[in-house]
Amino acid sequence: MNLYKPTDGRLPLEKVPDKARAYELGIGLLAKLEIPVGELMSEGGKPVAGYSPGTRGHMDKATRKMITEPCTMGVQFRRALDGIECFGQQVRIQFESQEAMTQLDVRWCGVQADKTCVVATPDQIISWIKEGRARAHPIETTGQRWIRVADIKKVTIRQVRLCYDAEPDTENPEKFPNYLYPYLGIEAEIEFSSTDRETLGISCPIIKEALSSANRKTSEFNILPKTFFENEARREGSQ
Repeated sequence: MNLYKPTDGRLPLEKVPDKARAYELGIGLLAKLEIPVGELMSEGGKPVAGYSPGTRGHMDKATRKMITEPCTMGVQFRRALDGIECFGQQVRIQFESQEAMTQLDVRWCGVQADKTCVVATPDQIISWIKEGRARAHPIETTGQRWIRVADIKKVTIRQVRLCYDAEPDTENPEKFPNYLYPYLGIEAEIEFSSTDRETLGISCPIIKEALSSANRKTSEFNILPKTFFENEARREGSQ
């Protein structure tokens, strides 16, 4: 479900909700959408939300100073099944002036248990990573750089968490997945020397049914800082 209803940016801003009010409005809308509260990521029994506030600026004619004011407040609720986070499954809502809802993006597929699968052992997971069946992506980086696999001297796993993956097909975003597969989200530190390290994420399947094809052809890959795409979006918005 996707709704986009832009407002007239020339109108004065009034009653743009803060985080607390956006949370309240969002929870009320989830009830109308019949989203089960028990399937929301939560802490201490309370649903957890992420926020994306927006601002706009204008020149004050009297003081000749730039005034920045809040213009939007986005709130997002992510899905969890049996306490396990489901990537690609969330509800995102954006509110603007007069608490008007201007955007609604709902990705919440119907699911039911299919079958019981055997979970891989730690040794099997390590073997799959070595076979090239896992995928790496940047978490924290020192900046954009090319990494030669042959230059990596050591890999240290810092954190492991269980997740579900329901991301749409990258080549066809309108096509929804047929299965919700579990995988491990691994945070790893890769070391090139005692003074040169990067932190990467590794997504690895934990059941044979979700194995991706082996890929060991890559001799180098590019990584970007977390803020790269955010900065790109800001630059495009200012043009």
